[in-house]
Amino acid sequence: MELKSEESVLVDQDGFLFRSNSYTIAQQLFDQIKMAGKLTDDILPALHTMFDQMLLISLDFLDRDCVSKVISPSGRSFFEVESFNAQKSYQVLTQYCSCEGYSYKVRDSDGPILCKHQLAVKLAEALGKFSTRTVTDIELATMLSREDEG
Repeated sequence: MELKSEESVLVDQDGFLFRSNSYTIAQQLFDQIKMAGKLTDDILPALHTMFDQMLLISLDFLDRDCVSKVISPSGRSFFEVESFNAQKSYQVLTQYCSCEGYSYKVRDSDGPILCKHQLAVKLAEALGKFSTRTVTDIELATMLSREDEG
């Protein structure tokens, strides 16, 4: 499998891709999944190399049908990933997740480029494996603002 990046791929002494190239490479993998319509034998190891155990957790979200897209009549939308025990759900926007892991592992560190919920959404979008739920614009705003309070 050939992955292209505008920058050369840099690897640190432990063999991990530097963050600056990782998102570009990950997006190329998601695009390949979308084109193939499935996870292929050459894409899966590359994803596992990038995301390690988080990949298995994210795939489990898909297997359990925990990913849904919430859409309002105005066209605004976000993804929601339900926890395994269905007691909490996490709102996922393009560059944001409402989970604690996003705040301290992704946004505020040099750690992974996505949290497990963002990865689940990227995979769900690429595979077309998510449910859709329509809400009013006010309901959508309320759902998102409720996360800002907690």
